[in-house]
Amino acid sequence: MKAGAPVLIAHAVDVFLGDPKVAWRKTTRKGAKYYLASGRFPAFCDAEGLSTLDDLTTDKLGDFLGQLEELGASREYRAKYRQNFRRFAEWCAKTPGYGIGGMKDIERIEPITVPRQRFRKGLAWSKADEPRVVAAAEERADGKVTRLGKRDRLVVEFGLATGARPSEIAGVLLNDVDLERRPPRVHIAGSIHDEDPNAAPGEVRRDRMTKSSRGRQARDRMVNFRPPYNQGLPSRLARWISEDRDPAGRNPDRHLFLSLTTGGPLTVSGLDQLYQRIQAELGIRCFPYMARHTWATRLANATPPVPPAVLMMQGGWETMDMVLQYYEADVDEAARVIEQASV
Repeated sequence: MKAGAPVLIAHAVDVFLGDPKVAWRKTTRKGAKYYLASGRFPAFCDAEGLSTLDDLTTDKLGDFLGQLEELGASREYRAKYRQNFRRFAEWCAKTPGYGIGGMKDIERIEPITVPRQRFRKGLAWSKADEPRVVAAAEERADGKVTRLGKRDRLVVEFGLATGARPSEIAGVLLNDVDLERRPPRVHIAGSIHDEDPNAAPGEVRRDRMTKSSRGRQARDRMVNFRPPYNQGLPSRLARWISEDRDPAGRNPDRHLFLSLTTGGPLTVSGLDQLYQRIQAELGIRCFPYMARHTWATRLANATPPVPPAVLMMQGGWETMDMVLQYYEADVDEAARVIEQASV
């Protein structure tokens, strides 16, 4: 590219997407590529005769977003376009040889507000379906439970017993599970990560935790197994670790749940596949987060209910807003609880 020559939009987008200085994550780069380099935006530029950065003005970007609205595009979809336009313009402004051109007043494009999705009740399995889900996870061959079936049942029970998020289940290490303690408990530390041999039990490990886990101290916690799983699950986990997890005893990976295909840690994608299989077999809605919702719902509506502050701590939430939505109470129940309170 010659100095002073007009910069093609397509070229600038390609350089932007490949710039290692941009704090890309896999998902954000993939999203930026979709919104800027494929789909409707390049077609709009072609139709409008926009080829260089000088042609790309804030008014034109606003026209594009307006067209999307006329076509019935959702707020979420249009907000993603605006977000990527803004990020691209900021990159052009600070990258030598590109310049922001007609996008210097991009803030004139009004933010597209997206209503925050609230927790939807009904995401917990019923008390009748919960044991069916656990049983369906246990794959059998010739009438016997397979090694995969043992692992999958433990994975489902672990989620129902601890309320761990899918990524947290995938990240549990052998050192995190304290089955000798009474009552047994598990250290939830975030996502898949390498074990730090110098880390003390309960210490946050930061060597390969995901960005979503870093800095969220509420997610690093000790969790007890809830009833009825606190009775049988610890002993089944102990047998899994000693007998079935690594029968040959040669796998160096220290994660509790392994992929029986790769020998590495079980992934969130693997969890998705497990619940898709259960859903197909039972014909009821199943996805990994439903185990967490079920865990919270059971504890919030137990007799007596687990206090919200305790549920918040055990679930690794940072605010009380989400926690309170699991509780169901009426005026009569409130009066009864207050009447029985000892102060």
